[in-house]
Amino acid sequence: MASLSALALAGNVLQFIEFITKLLSRSVEVYKSTTGTSRANLALEEICEQLSAFCDSLRDGSKETTRTSASETALRGIADLCSADCAGLLAALNDLKVKDGNHRAWKSIRAALKLAWKGEHEIEKLIDRLRGRQSAMTLHICALSNTWLQNLNGELRHHEEQNRALQLQHLDRLNEISSYLQDIKQKIDNSTSSGPDCSFSAADIHDLTHKISHVSIAERNIAKEQAILASLDYKPRPERRENIADAHARTFSWVFETPDQEATSNQSLLKWLRESDGVFWVSGKPGSGKSTFMKFLVNHSKTRDALQLWAAPGKLVTASHFFWSQGVSLQKSAKGLFQSLLYDIFRQCPELIAKACPSRWETTNQALQARQDWTLKELVDCFQVIKANSTSAQKLQSSIIKLCVASRPLNEFLDQFGGNSSSILPIHELTWNDILKYARSRLQEHPRWSVLGLDVQAAQSFLEKIANTARGVFLWVTLVTQSLRNGLTNDDTMEDLNARLDSLPKSLEAFYKQMLDSVDPIYHRKSADLLQMLVQVIQDWPMPWLIAYIHEREYTDPDYAITMPRTTLTPSDVNALRKRTSRRLNAKCRGIVEIQGRHLVFIHRTAWDYLRTPEMADYIRTRSGEGYNAKLSMLRAYAACLKLGIAGITKKRSLARWEGLRVYSEITFDYVFRLAKSARDGGVGNTAIFKLIDYLESLLISTAWPDGGGDLECLDVWSTPVGDMVTPLRVSPMLHPMIWACEVDYAAAKLASNMDYFRAKYRPALRLLLVDRSIIHRNDSWCPSSLKFLHLLLNNGYSPNDRFLEELSPCLELKNRDDPWEKDFGDSINPEWELIQPPYGRDRTVSSSPWLGFLIGCNISGCFGPRRQVESALHYYCDNYYYTRHGSDWNFFNSGLEHGIFSLLLRHGADSNAHLSPFTTAWVDFICFAIKHPSRITATKAYLETLDDFFKYGADLGASTIGLTLRPGDTASHLPFRLVTGWDTFCEALEDLTEFEREKELEFISQITTKIIKQAARVQWPLGRLPSVIAKIFREELSRPMLNIISGSQVRTEILKSQSKRLLEGAANEGEGKRLKPLSAEMGVA
Repeated sequence: MASLSALALAGNVLQFIEFITKLLSRSVEVYKSTTGTSRANLALEEICEQLSAFCDSLRDGSKETTRTSASETALRGIADLCSADCAGLLAALNDLKVKDGNHRAWKSIRAALKLAWKGEHEIEKLIDRLRGRQSAMTLHICALSNTWLQNLNGELRHHEEQNRALQLQHLDRLNEISSYLQDIKQKIDNSTSSGPDCSFSAADIHDLTHKISHVSIAERNIAKEQAILASLDYKPRPERRENIADAHARTFSWVFETPDQEATSNQSLLKWLRESDGVFWVSGKPGSGKSTFMKFLVNHSKTRDALQLWAAPGKLVTASHFFWSQGVSLQKSAKGLFQSLLYDIFRQCPELIAKACPSRWETTNQALQARQDWTLKELVDCFQVIKANSTSAQKLQSSIIKLCVASRPLNEFLDQFGGNSSSILPIHELTWNDILKYARSRLQEHPRWSVLGLDVQAAQSFLEKIANTARGVFLWVTLVTQSLRNGLTNDDTMEDLNARLDSLPKSLEAFYKQMLDSVDPIYHRKSADLLQMLVQVIQDWPMPWLIAYIHEREYTDPDYAITMPRTTLTPSDVNALRKRTSRRLNAKCRGIVEIQGRHLVFIHRTAWDYLRTPEMADYIRTRSGEGYNAKLSMLRAYAACLKLGIAGITKKRSLARWEGLRVYSEITFDYVFRLAKSARDGGVGNTAIFKLIDYLESLLISTAWPDGGGDLECLDVWSTPVGDMVTPLRVSPMLHPMIWACEVDYAAAKLASNMDYFRAKYRPALRLLLVDRSIIHRNDSWCPSSLKFLHLLLNNGYSPNDRFLEELSPCLELKNRDDPWEKDFGDSINPEWELIQPPYGRDRTVSSSPWLGFLIGCNISGCFGPRRQVESALHYYCDNYYYTRHGSDWNFFNSGLEHGIFSLLLRHGADSNAHLSPFTTAWVDFICFAIKHPSRITATKAYLETLDDFFKYGADLGASTIGLTLRPGDTASHLPFRLVTGWDTFCEALEDLTEFEREKELEFISQITTKIIKQAARVQWPLGRLPSVIAKIFREELSRPMLNIISGSQVRTEILKSQSKRLLEGAANEGEGKRLKPLSAEMGVA
């Protein structure tokens, strides 16, 4: 029993107690007329009606059947006792009604009951019982409320932690909840400390229920907001911004200088921040410091001050995103841009979440929905809603949103942003002084600079020479000053420094080439191999830094990933490896590549761009030698990295049962198959690739995971350079990525050795293929390799009807604040991981099948008409209806039709009559969706062919479901429940059509109806009211052919019946009669 329902029952009980106590303790005259109706203070019939209502409420409220606590059970028991007393009182008062003509009156109800019960004794006993129950009620309500308070306080602490982690502006609402909880606790404490004579009243319960209801709703909404915000977040989101170097001291300060100080083009940016709208473009050459400048703007308090002047009197909300070409997909895509901006907006304005994404808001209590990836369309739609809703919150002008963007001066950006010179800041033209300050600071910091004994003018002249040569490219200055500092270390004279400056390349590309040329020849091959790996890999996946060190083992042992032992490292070992790898990088790459966090990165995007040019690709390839395959080397190094790790355990905490536990792993195993495909395309044979993948799988899989039962407090953690995971793994980590990558060749090899390889108790392969759109369907369409994989499984005996358990328990996230692979924390670090449970999701496991999951994933299930709203709601909350919905986009359904997925599954045994819930079946959903939403079906020809296959493979017009009663003329279904056939549901769907359907839609619906009529004729199904429905819904040109088919089928049926009967009657021998009897039975002839 939920807390609110328990309190509601307690309120009913206390209302009854208070009513009876007042009734028996005060003087209330009850006169009766000759008709038996009271005309005095309180009508006897009124009292009886009130008691009757109490009987109903007490009886209904105590019928709770769910698991309850001891206090809830006691409350239910008290309600039952009060219900019995209420029934006794009602019976006694009904006996007191006076027959016509009797004018006798009682001075009070007490006096009347005294007569009915023959004395005061029973009345006093009743009053004592009620008082005792009221006191007991108070104790149980306090106990129940205390339990609820403890649970909610725990939830509140969890939300506060989430609030800090997400930087969500929920503080006021959390404080409000905390205040409500304090009020509730104070009220309970007062009741328990005031002694046995202090009891809750019905009004107290009403107030308590109101507060608990308010807190519960507020807590639930905060949990949903946090869940949606967490789904927008992604781990690398802040990394690019954090890794951009901070602006050097006193640089970029000119942007906030006022016009009277210096009349430069920086005024346009400051004015735009304070006053203007639209887009402001910061344009700059490669390496000119655009990212550093934008980070400076985003972080500076004066930026916010200036923007606040523009936003006044409204609320200022700022959001930012830094693209990173070397990062993961979300760091360099439009989807990542929108996701980051929405995260920042929702973090500051959580009240917008429910309005901006209503579909996700409605279903966020489902764990799968909360974790579902966002689509670009969904993200853009959110922005449209935010803009539309802003009209009610603040003035809607062009000034509601404005953008400051930075990029290179490419033609695409010139066309888009270059039209207004007052909204452009060419940063490479404005940083001469900043470059001068930076160069002076870097050189003066060196202890040998002062030894040169330069006068002020000579030093200034040399520094200005650097600034002039840089031509606004900050990165060039960074490289040059580093070279000059090296000269100072070598005790260079001023003449040496000038010669060094003159000899350095004047462009970044030439600088990079010089850096590579300076690599010691002994390292040429290793340097080139590493650069090839980085250039080819970094656009798909950030490369762990340890690969720069470990891949060198390949030169002495190509199978090193298999032969090297699994090694447990300490944080000190990792620190030592990081330092050694950094030194090796300096020797092999001369500063072009560096370690940043967990990964290897190029010093700047320009370096990556330069190394990808055909000239440099040939240059590097020549140094590598013939036959080198960078992707195969990466695959080997990846496998080797999984054998080097830091062992640990998660913090102790009470977790879900083993049976339903899932933990997210940071390790992206899908990359293994992408590398495998690339290696194969490069000429590597399957034998070598499959050998490595098989070894990886055997390395990771363990049979030590228990089958179920028992609570657990912690899990083992294996932290590797490529990510952290819990061990042991319950299922192969290769299964999901193999399907995502459509690695059909490897899948066929696995099936050849083990036909049951893809069967799993949880989330089997066929389920992933048919349900998980993020894995197998590209842009809501089936790719050829996906179809090939599906055929492979179906042809090897995998049935669409195979049952499996779908886990709905929320997935736990593995978190470690001090990551030794990311940063050198010193020898004292003792890494500890924590399992973070998101604030959403229901902890349960349901049984399903790939076929049911596919149907629900197509978003066609549950198309009930306007008269069956109750069934629609019940269907939605049934156990099988748990898959995430995909909004209002039905491309997935139409793609399934066009590619013959439905027909393919039906041919392989998919059950046409499968129940998606007790209220509908597969073929009924398929038809009703088309009737109710014909405009959403673009593949109409494929749909009609698929409908034929539904009937060909067993769709039963008489397949029964559960439904409420719905008679002709009813506007809504009502009790009692009854069996409803698929034919009935089809006819109801036609009856629900309105005059708003377009002619083209009605024509399509008539084609569907025609096919169903023909199917009914084939199986001799009675047509019932269908002819009248057709005549009413369709115009004559559409209805006449259908009615003719009906008439023709009925005539043929009668002829067949007559012929069958005559043949039976005229049969001369018993054998002939026996031969014809089956035909007679099929025609329904007795």
